[in-house]
Amino acid sequence: MILPVVRERLERLLRLASVDGALAALRSGESLVHLSGLQPTAKALLATYFAAELRRPAFFVVASNKQAEAIAETVRFFASVFSAGNVAVLPAFDTLPWDVRSPHADILERRAATLYSLASGQTSFLVAPILAALWRYRSAESYELLTRTLKPDDEVSLDGFITHLGAVGYARTEMVEMPGQFAQRGGIEIAGRTVIHYAALVQCDGARAVTNGKIDLMQ
Repeated sequence: MILPVVRERLERLLRLASVDGALAALRSGESLVHLSGLQPTAKALLATYFAAELRRPAFFVVASNKQAEAIAETVRFFASVFSAGNVAVLPAFDTLPWDVRSPHADILERRAATLYSLASGQTSFLVAPILAALWRYRSAESYELLTRTLKPDDEVSLDGFITHLGAVGYARTEMVEMPGQFAQRGGIEIAGRTVIHYAALVQCDGARAVTNGKIDLMQ
């Protein structure tokens, strides 16, 4: 909720001729519209306003991961004002394709969670650095297959579940010590910070799964 005086000033800004002209051009099918001289907050305001008015998904591109995180909360605020949908951040990798080291586990987890949310229609406004925007991606269906949701008393195949964990990138170890790992000792112990904030133990009793809470497993 925003104060009436703030809403009045926002509406006054959105009624400017340049803003009306840009929105009209987008509605008519123009693929490229220019608005110059905007500060980051104004860009977030107009991007969410246009997305809400056009009822289309939006991609807000910035220069770096740091800028994406800095502008994301502002975008979320304006998205709530204009009902522009859920907002998510897609971070860029912190490594280059030819680097010996792997990307940080936190970034891998956040990218997987965001891509799944986007592919499944839960997110309609994406904030991403240019390096993430330029990356090549698979079809939406492939990202939807990353996830498995288990609830107490759900039936599950232990072998099939272990196969899924390996297929989406979890590493099998003797002891779980960090996100992205799992171990089988009667049940399955999994560590993943983005979707579950603790190591989850999946006890397999016959063909049923008994968990210590709902977990959504993505790498």
